[in-house]
Amino acid sequence: MKPETKEKYPKHWQSISKSIKTLVGHCERCGRSVPDIPWLTVHHIDGDPSNNDPKNHYVCCPKCHFEIQRAGYPDPRRSKKVEQLDLFN
Repeated sequence: MKPETKEKYPKHWQSISKSIKTLVGHCERCGRSVPDIPWLTVHHIDGDPSNNDPKNHYVCCPKCHFEIQRAGYPDPRRSKKVEQLDLFN
């Protein structure tokens, strides 16, 4: 992560992130959860880590997070449904 990007996260991001991941408990894109995946991440839907409105958070596994970012930050809630994802199942 670039230092200028890291600066956009709030100082208490680790606590915020942990709470969100605990609350949701699974990847909202593919449906997998720990221990099937190593960990969960929190994606900022609008790509702005300083926008921590709960509606801007999307819990996902590292694979799905990378795919969302690689695709240019489309709203993941409008992406493929769980039953359409079969690449890594």
